[in-house]
Amino acid sequence: MGVGLACGNKATVDDEDDDAETPGNLKTVKLVKTLGLGQKGKSFNPEKKTRGIMRHGYFGKHQVKCHEDHVMPAKVTREILHYLRCSDPASSGCQQCESDLDASDTFYRCAECDINLCVNCSREQLGLLVKDDALGTPVEVLAGDILFCDPGILHIHHVILATSSLERDFEMDKYLQVPPGAEVWSCSTVESTAQVTGDTTNFYQAKCYFARDPHERTLHIVGDSPSYDTNSVQVSETPIPVKVMLSTARREYGGIEVDPRLFQEAADIAAEASQFWSIKTALKAGYFYQELLEQSKYPTRQDRAKLWIELQKAWDRPPICASVPIKVWQQYFKETSSDSDEAVQKSLTYMPFIADHATPAALVKGLSASGWIMLDSFLLSRSRRMFQSAQN
Repeated sequence: MGVGLACGNKATVDDEDDDAETPGNLKTVKLVKTLGLGQKGKSFNPEKKTRGIMRHGYFGKHQVKCHEDHVMPAKVTREILHYLRCSDPASSGCQQCESDLDASDTFYRCAECDINLCVNCSREQLGLLVKDDALGTPVEVLAGDILFCDPGILHIHHVILATSSLERDFEMDKYLQVPPGAEVWSCSTVESTAQVTGDTTNFYQAKCYFARDPHERTLHIVGDSPSYDTNSVQVSETPIPVKVMLSTARREYGGIEVDPRLFQEAADIAAEASQFWSIKTALKAGYFYQELLEQSKYPTRQDRAKLWIELQKAWDRPPICASVPIKVWQQYFKETSSDSDEAVQKSLTYMPFIADHATPAALVKGLSASGWIMLDSFLLSRSRRMFQSAQN
């Protein structure tokens, strides 16, 4: 079933021609069961109140710590292992608010003290930005930030890399027919899946659409437009909840500040050389469950030169979804550094992984421990309100 738009904001349904084109600059909207599978959906209900986008504050630290001052890395359910464990680290719930935690939740954990904190309770320790510094706007997603789609039946998160900033997309309000009061936002993305590829590349590049409901204060992916067919929009029958990790490369965090144009170029280069998603790599990454590459283990230029060769070899091996942000970030450092030693040192600082050795859960744990900020609620934090009160 294809959904085309006639004049103004009126939508029409065309059951006879799935490939019917819309006139002028209007887009063709295709309904799918879920993004990435290409299966047609049964129906599209624009009145669903399950769509929204996220808000948050910015004032605070970039690491969550327990009462013993141990760094608490973020955690999501580890792939497959969820079914093999006798006990689940999340089963004890949040130590502060005593809320329950399940396999779909993100939380911060100190294994040494056996303490969990839900994301809401950990926000006071996190330093977060609000887009355009306004209360009513969503999280400031920038090029290089990482999206984690909620896990499926195997409790495996899907990783998507943002290659541009999150922007309000007024045009798509009418095409996606979001409920009154809801908004559509979008950013460019790149990913690797077993179900869908680009037109000429194995990586799938698209503009990803998010819907925001200010009352629900949540974010869902609702559709995307492939980069090779910008007049076509795929709409997911069921909105997809999403988490995001904010990189420490931001200028306000003392980082290098990513150039979005050059980052997109790095993503294009990585896509051109990409291979198809590999179950073998997925099994290998699950076996290795790679921890962070530690800078202290590469003290000399010669040590780092050997590592750089190893990192680049991994780029050429078949990927999984978690491989994409690693490859693109490291490709970006290669393109923007004066020499290979500078590139590998930046990789050790901002993306210290081997591309075909890391799972989504390993990315969450390792990057959050090194300062990346993991969010899933996107509510305005108490620290932000406290900061504003102090300013007033």
